[in-house]
Amino acid sequence: MPATSPVGVDILLTHEWPQDIENGTAQEAQKAASATSSVADIASAIKPRYHFAASEHRFYEREPYKNTSGFVDEHHAEHVTRFVGLGDALNTTKARWFYAFNLDPLSSISLETLRAAPANTTECPFRPPTHAEAGQKRGYFWGDESNESSNKRRRVPPPTYTCHACHQKGHFKEDCPNREQQHRHHQSNNPEETLESCWFCIANPKVEKHLICSIGSTLYMASAKGPVVPDSDKGVPGLGHVLLIPITHYATFNSIPGDEHQAVTQEVQKYIQGLRRLFEQYDCDLVSFEMSRGRAKLSHAHIQIVPIPKSKSASLASVAQKQADAQGFKLVDKPPVNPHVDYFEFTLPDGQKIVHVLDRKVRFDLQFGRSVVAEVLGHPERADWRACKQSEDEERGTTSAFKEAFKPYDPML
Repeated sequence: MPATSPVGVDILLTHEWPQDIENGTAQEAQKAASATSSVADIASAIKPRYHFAASEHRFYEREPYKNTSGFVDEHHAEHVTRFVGLGDALNTTKARWFYAFNLDPLSSISLETLRAAPANTTECPFRPPTHAEAGQKRGYFWGDESNESSNKRRRVPPPTYTCHACHQKGHFKEDCPNREQQHRHHQSNNPEETLESCWFCIANPKVEKHLICSIGSTLYMASAKGPVVPDSDKGVPGLGHVLLIPITHYATFNSIPGDEHQAVTQEVQKYIQGLRRLFEQYDCDLVSFEMSRGRAKLSHAHIQIVPIPKSKSASLASVAQKQADAQGFKLVDKPPVNPHVDYFEFTLPDGQKIVHVLDRKVRFDLQFGRSVVAEVLGHPERADWRACKQSEDEERGTTSAFKEAFKPYDPML
């Protein structure tokens, strides 16, 4: 299925019924004796549009229920699930064992059709797991194995074997308690390591605070280091190349949970509206681009924003396509619905999206966004930020000039 397809699968076939499938239904439903929590977990995780099961040997068609994405209720999926229990084929009790339906596959269905929900749609019948339960299920998805039962099945080495890590007998090196303790210690230090290594974490004592232009409730705005706009440009004061960055460290905007995601999104839009009004004063359009890479170890979500003279902005789409063709990768017009898929995204002045879905096996030029903007501005030599470095005094001057120009439009003032 294409990476841009909506989250979920079209059809799930299981033998057992999912546990708690009767929850929330207005129908008189007999509780399924053969239902299992494992099947409920699978249905919750992969979000089928149709789920068929047969272990109860009877026909049962539940009202459609709403879906959620993943084990924790952070993102709503686009579609409902229809669960159908079926009787045994050719049974003598005349319990219905077949089901006829039409289905447009997820890979080609329109979002309008996908989002359509019947009037009798219910909430999801499955109980959201706690964070601890979710972690266990991610570690061992297809069953209820615990760490304790796993430990019991560890291999026992021969009496002559000595662990090379602790020089003790009774366990192999990969099962060494010292090794597990070191691993836990390393994991506990990961947040500090991220903070100390991240350029954008505002709580990092090493962050270059002289670049900060404005601070909101959930994100802040900073001047770009090595701005793509040249000093010779007499447009927006302070050059206008800025970044919008969440205050809390998240690898991508899609990874920001629930209510906080909504708050960040609203604040991003407030800043963009203010920036657009500022750029208009200097006959410029606003273009933004974002690299969404959740697998990058120290990635901190951010959106880059650049003013483009109105006389040049119409060429953004064609230049992006030309450079993509030259590098041999495909552009599409919408980001992937699956929040876990990595992608690069341009947002043009008219709101049009230009997206490339990243493939981990194929190299992608991380300077692609800058390269396109630099060519449109007529300065292709500024594609690499390192070629555009300023001294700290120059950075302070640029930031100060921009802050003063943006002050009437700053949503935080």
